[in-house]
Amino acid sequence: MEQEQQQNNDIPENAPTDCPGTKSEEAGKSSSCQGCPNQQICASGKANEPDPALKDIQKHMQLVKHKILVLSGKGGVGKSTVSSQLALQLANLGYEVGLLDIDLCGPSIPRMMGLLNHEVHQSAEGWSPVYVEDNLGVMSIGFLLGNQDDPIIWRGPRKNGLIKRFLTDVCWGELDFLIVDTPPGTSDEHLSIVQYMQLDPKNDGTVIITTPQEVSLQDVRKELNFCIKTQLNILGVVENMSGFVCPNCACQSDIFPPVSGGAQKMCDDFKIQLLGKIPLEPKVLICAEKGKSIVSEHPETNAGQAYVKIVQTYADLPVHCVKSEIVGKWQIQISHPIVKGNSRSMVTCGHEVPDNPNTSFKASNGKIQGVQQTFDIELTKDNKVLGELGEGTWTMIYDEGWEIDYGGIKFMNFFKYSKKELSLFYKIDCGKTLVGWYNNYTELNRGCSQGELNQLAGRKKKKVLQKKQYFTSFIQKEIKEELIQTTESSRKQEFPKNFSWQDKVPQTIQQAGCGSCYAIATAQMLSARIKIQSGEDVLISAQHSIDCNYYNQGCEGGYSTLVGKFGNEFEMVPESCHPYKAKNGKCETCDLSSLEFIYKVVNYGYIGGAYGKSNEYLMMEEMYKNGPIVVSFEPDYEFMSYSEGIYKSEKIGLKNDDWEKVDHSVLCVGWGEDDINGKYWIVQNSWGESWGEKGYFKIARGNNEASIESMGEFATIQKVQNPLYKQNNNSS
Repeated sequence: MEQEQQQNNDIPENAPTDCPGTKSEEAGKSSSCQGCPNQQICASGKANEPDPALKDIQKHMQLVKHKILVLSGKGGVGKSTVSSQLALQLANLGYEVGLLDIDLCGPSIPRMMGLLNHEVHQSAEGWSPVYVEDNLGVMSIGFLLGNQDDPIIWRGPRKNGLIKRFLTDVCWGELDFLIVDTPPGTSDEHLSIVQYMQLDPKNDGTVIITTPQEVSLQDVRKELNFCIKTQLNILGVVENMSGFVCPNCACQSDIFPPVSGGAQKMCDDFKIQLLGKIPLEPKVLICAEKGKSIVSEHPETNAGQAYVKIVQTYADLPVHCVKSEIVGKWQIQISHPIVKGNSRSMVTCGHEVPDNPNTSFKASNGKIQGVQQTFDIELTKDNKVLGELGEGTWTMIYDEGWEIDYGGIKFMNFFKYSKKELSLFYKIDCGKTLVGWYNNYTELNRGCSQGELNQLAGRKKKKVLQKKQYFTSFIQKEIKEELIQTTESSRKQEFPKNFSWQDKVPQTIQQAGCGSCYAIATAQMLSARIKIQSGEDVLISAQHSIDCNYYNQGCEGGYSTLVGKFGNEFEMVPESCHPYKAKNGKCETCDLSSLEFIYKVVNYGYIGGAYGKSNEYLMMEEMYKNGPIVVSFEPDYEFMSYSEGIYKSEKIGLKNDDWEKVDHSVLCVGWGEDDINGKYWIVQNSWGESWGEKGYFKIARGNNEASIESMGEFATIQKVQNPLYKQNNNSS
C-alpha cells in the first residue's frame, strides 16, 4: 500500500506522510492536511494550479543575490546567535544584508540585534525592515507584537500566511545576502520556506548549526536528510558551543565532549564541509545581547576568529589550478604600453583597487584591447620558460595564477573563472587566464596581458579533463628528487641550534576582522629587515598594500609575493603615512612629496625559486642570511586557543610541490630545539599580543607541520631617495 501511495503522482513532494492526495475528496480537509503548505489550494479544488503567490515571491526575490537558510535539528544550539553574527560580519565586510526571522514562536532576533521595542514601518510599497546599519536590515514577527512576552498560538496555515507576507511585502531593496533564521527541526515553516523561496542550488544554500554532543547530532542528521530530500544545497555545518574558553586563564575545556566524533565525524559521513567550530565565550553572550559583532568588538577571541574563518571560507578567488595543469605550451598576448618610464600611474587592466573576486573575472570584458605582441612559450615542470627569446623562469601564485619572467618582461595573470549572473559558483578554466598585467622592466613600460594554453605537456589539450591522473607519476618523482636535494644541500652549511630575529621585529599587530594576515606578515618582515640592515626603526604600512594593491584582494585575502611585486613596481610607505584600519579603504596615502625617502622592494618571491620549492633548510638559510620570512599554513580549530608550548596538529604529510592547502600567513622569525619537544619554528601571529605567547607561537619543525614548510616567501627592501620629494623642493 505504501509503495502504491508513493507512486501516486497526485501527492506533492512536500506533503505530510498521511496526505490523502490532491484528487481525494478529503484533500485540504483531512486532519493530516493541517499545516501543509498546499492545504488552501487542495481545499479549493485547484490543486493542479500553482500557488499564485509563488510568482509574486519570485519577482520580489529577484533583487536578492544569495539566500541562505540557517537550520538546526535541535533547539538551544545557538542557531539564532550564529545567524545574527553571520549577518553582522557580512555587513561589516560591506555586503548588503537582510536578516529574516521566521522562527515565529520564538523570535529572538530583535533582541540579538539590539532592536527590542522597534516597530516596522508600513507604506504603500510594503513593510520596511528595521535597520541596524545602512546595509543591514532585519524583519521579525517580534516587531509586530504588542508585548514581547505574548505567545504565538497559531496553526500552520496562519504561520504560512505570515511567511508569504514576509517574502512578498518586505521592501529589502537590492541584497547580496538574505539570511533566514528558521525554527529548529523540520516543521511547517521549513516546508513553506523551501516551497515559496524555490532556492536555486547555484545561488543559494543552507548552513546547519549543531553542538558537539550526540543528542544534538542525532537530530541534525535528520535535518541533513531533510535538505537532501528537498534538494537543498548544503553549504556546510557549524559546530557551536565547541568548548568553553575561560575568561581568566584563556584555557579551553570541552563542556560537551564529542563522544561520537562531533560535527567533524558527521560531516565526514555525509561528505559535506565543516565550516567552523565556535567556542562558548562570555564576550560572545554579551555581544549577542546587544546586537554587536564579536568580530568587531573582540577580534582577539577564539569565537571572533572562528566567525572570520567561516565567513571567509568563500572569500578568495574561486580558482583552483595546480602546476601539473599549467605545464605546457602557451600563447601570451600583450597590449600596447599603457604607462611608460618610471611613472607611478596604476595599470589596473580593468580590475578594481584592491582587486575584487566578485568582479575580477569581468576585467576589461575578458579581453585585452589592442594586441601589440604575441609570445609563444613553453612552461616546463622544473619552472623554466622556453621560447624564441631564450630561457626564463615561472612560478605558480598558489593555485590562482602565475608570474612569468621571460624576455625582460614579467607577466602576472590569474587563471580564468566565470559564473552565471547572481551565481555563487564558478566555472574554472585552467587553460586560459583573465586579463592581467605585464611589466617590461628593460624598456620601462607596463600594460595588460592574457594567456591561453595550446597544448599540455606530453599530450593534446583536448584531454585536459584527464590530466590529473597523467601527471601523478612525475609529481611523486619530483617529491623524491626534492627530498634527495634537501638532504644533500643541508650538508652545505650548519646553522645554530637556536636562532631568532625576534628582537628586530615590531610588536604584534591585531588584524581584527580584516583578512589581512598576508599584508601584515609582509610588512612586519620588511620592517624587521630594514632594522637588521641599517638599525633604523621603521614600521612599514600594511594598509598601504591593502588599499592600493590591485594584485591582491585587500581584506578578502592575498599573497605576500604579490605584496612584494606591488612594492617593487611602486613603493612601500611608513605606517604613519597610511595607518592600519582593519578594513578596505581608498588608496589615499599621505602626501608622498613630503617624504624625503621611500622604501622599494628590490627582490621578492618564493623561497626555493618557485611556489612549492620551499623546505626546512632553505627557510633557515634565507632567515639566517637576510631576516624573517613569511610562511603560510592550515591550522586546525584548536590553534585558536593556543597559549604556550609547541603547536602540533594532525595535518602532517609528505610535501607536494604541486599544491598544498594553506589559509593563514604569519611571520617566521627563527627556530629552536630542545631535548624534550624537539625542533620548532618561532612565529609571530597577527591576532594581537593577548593571544598565544605575547602574540607568538612555536610550531613543530622539519615535518611540514600543517603545511608550514610548503610556501616560504621573502622580499628584500631598500631605502631610496623619493623623486617626488626632490621635485617638490626644486619647485619651491
